[in-house]
Amino acid sequence: MKHRLMTLLCACAVMLTAHAQCVLLREDNVDTVLAQMTLREKATVVVGNGWGSLFEGFRIPFCHGHRLPGAAGETRAIERFGIPSIILADGPAGVRLATHEMTAFPTGISLASTHDTALVRAVGVAMGEEARAVGVDVLLMPGMNLMRNPLCGRNYEYYSEDPDLSGQMAAAMVKGVQSVGVGTSVKHFAMNNQETNRFKTNAIVDSATMHDLYLRNFRIAIDGSEPWTVMASYITVNGTPVMRNKAILTGILREQWGYDGLVLTDWEGHRRPEEKIAAGVDLLTPGMTSRIGEIYRAVKRGKLSEERLNEAAKRVLELIVKTHTFKQDGGQPYDTLQHEALARRAGAAGCVLLKNEGAALPLRQEKQTVALFGVHSYHLLCGGTGSGYVNCRHRIALDTALIAADYRLNDELASAYKHYMGKPRAKRKIKGMSVVSKYMGQHSYYEMPTDKDLIQRAVHASDVALVTIGRQAGEGIDRHLEKGDFYLSDTERELLEQVSAAAHAEGKRMVVVLNIAGVIETASWRDLADAILLVWCPGQEGGFAVADVLTGAVAPTGKLPVTFPMRYEDLPSAANFPLKKLGVKDVKYTVYEEKMNIGHLYFDAHPEVEVAYPYGFGLSYFACSSGK
Repeated sequence: MKHRLMTLLCACAVMLTAHAQCVLLREDNVDTVLAQMTLREKATVVVGNGWGSLFEGFRIPFCHGHRLPGAAGETRAIERFGIPSIILADGPAGVRLATHEMTAFPTGISLASTHDTALVRAVGVAMGEEARAVGVDVLLMPGMNLMRNPLCGRNYEYYSEDPDLSGQMAAAMVKGVQSVGVGTSVKHFAMNNQETNRFKTNAIVDSATMHDLYLRNFRIAIDGSEPWTVMASYITVNGTPVMRNKAILTGILREQWGYDGLVLTDWEGHRRPEEKIAAGVDLLTPGMTSRIGEIYRAVKRGKLSEERLNEAAKRVLELIVKTHTFKQDGGQPYDTLQHEALARRAGAAGCVLLKNEGAALPLRQEKQTVALFGVHSYHLLCGGTGSGYVNCRHRIALDTALIAADYRLNDELASAYKHYMGKPRAKRKIKGMSVVSKYMGQHSYYEMPTDKDLIQRAVHASDVALVTIGRQAGEGIDRHLEKGDFYLSDTERELLEQVSAAAHAEGKRMVVVLNIAGVIETASWRDLADAILLVWCPGQEGGFAVADVLTGAVAPTGKLPVTFPMRYEDLPSAANFPLKKLGVKDVKYTVYEEKMNIGHLYFDAHPEVEVAYPYGFGLSYFACSSGK
C-alpha cells in the first residue's frame, strides 16, 4: 500500500513539474510545444470542438458558451500551453453567421463573370475585413468545384466550367482574404460536382480526367495563393472516400503538389477518425469529443502512427499561430458603406448582356414608366441556400432600385404583385435544409398567374416592359429538369408570351432579367425578348447593380463563365448526372464517362453542336449585335 502511494505521489510530482516547465505557444516554438504535449493532447488538438457554436447560432437548446455563436466550428484550446481556440465560419459570398448581419457579396458564378481578378481580390479583402472584425479566423471558402453539369445545386457558389478561370478566380479571392490575416479553405477537394447523395456517391473517374480537369483548378489556386487550409470533400472517388483517400490527400496534394498547409474535413460525424488522419487529414471538423479517445486508442494499438499524429497536430498549431485570435489583433472596424459600394460595383460587373436587339438597352435617360413584371422584380435572389447563404443587412430589389434611379413603376401592376406575394402559397419552400432552413437561405416565389387584361393595361400605360425570371438553388439538393427549374414553368412562359405580344403590338421594348443561381434553358423563348440581361445572384446590392446596367450608368462587361446549351441533352454529362427519379432512393455512383468533354471543352471540339450562348459570350452597349 505504501509503495503504491509513493508511486502515485511521484507521478503527480512529475506531472506538476512538467506543467510548471511547459512553454507557452509562440510563432517560433511550435516544435518545442509539440514535444511537450501528451498523446491525448495531440489527439485533442486535431479534433474540432463540435457542433455547439453553429447550433448556438440557431438558438438550439443546450448549446451555449461558445465565443462566436453561429460560426461553423472552432478548434479546442489547451490552456497549459496558451493554445487558444480559433473560429471557422462559412463564407463563399460573405461571412455567414446567424447572429450577425454581414455584407452579402455577389456569388461565385457572378464574380467569375467579371473575369476580373483585381475586382475579385478586392471582394476578398472586404470579406476578410468583416471576418476579422467579428472574430472569425478562417473562412471556409472559396467553393471552386467545376460546373460539370448545370443542375448541380451549388454551381452558384462555384466559378466556372473552365479549370483555368476557376483557379484564377479562386487564387485572387484567397489572396484578398489572407492579405488581412484571415485564413481560407479552398473546397471541396475534390470531385464534389453534385449534391445528390453527396455523402455516399462514388465518383468513377479515370486518372487523366481527374488530374487534367477536376484537379487542375485546385492546383492553380493552391500554387498561386497558398491557402492556409484545404477542405476534403464528402465524395467517394473510385471506391475510397476522399477523407480517407491517401492517394489524393497525401500522394497528390502533399507529395506531387508540395502543399504544406492544413487539410480539414467537411462537416460530418467522422467515423473512423484514425483512417482520416492516416490518409492526410489534419483537423476533424466540426469534431466530436468521443473522437479524441478513438484517436488516442488507435495510436496505442498501432492503428495510427504517432508520427502521423504529430504531423497533423503540428499543422494545427502552425495554423493557430497565424491567426488574429492568437496574435490578439482582431476586432478591427471596417467601412460598411464602402463594402456595400463594392458589392454593388461587383454585382454590376458580373451582369452579362445576352441579347440587345435594336439597342433596347440601356433604358432611355428621361423619366419613364416601367411595367415591372415577375415576382423576383420585387424580391431579389441575392444568393443561394446552404453554407453559401449570408445573413445580410438588406436586399435591394429591382423595384426599389429603379425608383431610386428616378424611374416610375406602373402602380397597378406593382400592387398586384405585392398582394400576390403576401399569400402563403406563393412562397417556394427551401428544400434540403430541414429544420434549419430559415437560417440557411432565402426563399423564392412561384410566378404569379398571368392576367391578360392587367398585362395589356400595364404595358399600355408604360414606356417599357421588363420581366424578371428567378431561380434559387443550393446545398444538399441538385436542381431538376422539370418545368419551373431548368425549363420555364407554364406560367412563366405565358407571362413572357403575353408581355411580348402586348409590348410589340404597341411598338415598345420588352426586356428580360435573369436573376438565377445557375444555367436555364433559353433557346425556346429568347426570341420573345428584345434584350436579355443575365444578373445571376448579385449580392445584397443587386437591385442597384442591375439598375445601374439597365439605365446605362454602368456598361455591361460581363462574360459567361459557363455554356448555355440549346438542350440539356446536348451535354455529354447529361447521361451520367445523378438525378433522383421516382422510386430510386439511392444514387450509389456517378460515372464520368464523358471524360474531358464538359462545357466549352466539348463544344469547341464539336462546332456542329449548336449552343444557345457560348462560354465567354457577352455583349456591350459599345458594340451591340442582335444576339440570338
